Amino acid sequence: MAADLTPGAAAANTALLNITPTALRSTPRRRDKHAMSAGFSVLELIVVLALIGMTATAGIQGAGALADSLRVEAARSLVIDALLDGRRLAYLQETTVTVRAVVASSTLDIVPSGRHVELPDGVTIIDSPADAGVDFRATGLADNATVVLGKGKAAATIVVNQRGMVR
Repeated sequence: MAADLTPGAAAANTALLNITPTALRSTPRRRDKHAMSAGFSVLELIVVLALIGMTATAGIQGAGALADSLRVEAARSLVIDALLDGRRLAYLQETTVTVRAVVASSTLDIVPSGRHVELPDGVTIIDSPADAGVDFRATGLADNATVVLGKGKAAATIVVNQRGMVR
């Protein structure tokens, strides 16, 4: 085949010679962005579910400890109220009043008034005076005493000094 040397044909021949290898390739396929972002891989889902599980487990354990701590603090308030009530009764009745706190129980008794104080669910008396009670005399004075309450890892201590002060 003979080359066409006419001016218009020369321009066409030049255009054919200037074809680069990239121009011969087909146009690259464009990935559909919507199709690529439509979901998660199984590995990603497993990692997310594992993280959610670990977080939930830590939260549940923390919530249990917090609940125990709150119950012990509520019981501490009840015991302090009972001790102060015993001291007040000793003044008013001009007699000795005993607040009994028996180890491993969850109740307090104020004698002689007969008042009975029940501690919140699961809270027990861990330690109390050897005679299982705190005596308040008519003057308001008392023997040194310590009452310890607990549930799980939570604990609270109530101290009564000789002057009958409860803290």
